[in-house]
Amino acid sequence: MRNKIIAWFICLITFFASSCVKEKPSLFNDSVVGAYLSFIGGTSSAVQKLDYSSIATATATIKVKNVGSPADKINIYVGTSSDKSTWKLIKTVSFTDSTTLTVNGAELAKALGVAPTALQPGTTFTFYNEVVTKDGKMFSAANTADDFQGQNSYKIAFVWRASVSCNFNVTPFAGNFVVVKDTWQDTNPGDIIVLTAIDATHFSFDYNPTNHSGTLVGSKPIIVAVNPATSIATIALQDVGTRWTYDPVGSTPPPTIRTNPAVPSSVNSCTGTISLNVIWSELGTDYPSVFNLKKQ
Repeated sequence: MRNKIIAWFICLITFFASSCVKEKPSLFNDSVVGAYLSFIGGTSSAVQKLDYSSIATATATIKVKNVGSPADKINIYVGTSSDKSTWKLIKTVSFTDSTTLTVNGAELAKALGVAPTALQPGTTFTFYNEVVTKDGKMFSAANTADDFQGQNSYKIAFVWRASVSCNFNVTPFAGNFVVVKDTWQDTNPGDIIVLTAIDATHFSFDYNPTNHSGTLVGSKPIIVAVNPATSIATIALQDVGTRWTYDPVGSTPPPTIRTNPAVPSSVNSCTGTISLNVIWSELGTDYPSVFNLKKQ
């Protein structure tokens, strides 16, 4: 332990930006004046966003500055670990003292050999920056000691991340949707349900399908509220009609619906899908159910 502390101390005093590269561990006999990138106004823990609705042009950005030996260019890779054999080159950019590094969806998809639409919402990608100095040396997470990269005060920008997200937009939630799953079983997979956009955070639908007779008498629009920050959907307790066709005329109370608080419901405006975990009621008895839809 004492030798490690001494080696680290010599690394720091040799040059405060020294990379302490793994290929040259013996700092008593040899030391390298290295280079690294430092975040300007951010850290590696901040995950950038790539909006799936415009994924080809959606851009993740970070602002960085050069520390240590002068940088000539930056190679930006996507990979799965600090092992460089897992990296795929996205692009090479020229560099001086400071700049904004960017990666858009089209560039990322090309590096991975897939179409931009294959970058699915919820997926996080890790980018690796490699500094190429004017004297031809290369410094990155692949050859820089982890304990040096972990020093928060340096804000080392060798690694950064971006996540594909789907920002909620009510516009797709109108028109014909196809039933995917209905465990209440009063509609069938393939049935058509019509949705109506109400405002920026609400839409409604009639549970009775358009392609055959439904089971709700005097059906009422079911109103769905969406939290645009999370795409979580909620249905407040509401009547859905006068009665079910299989209940006696004049029976009470009327059928109701509400979302199941134990199992979150959600929507995805990028894929046009709705996953509702609801509680139907019949004659006052509750029945948890799943109702999933996809835009036609």
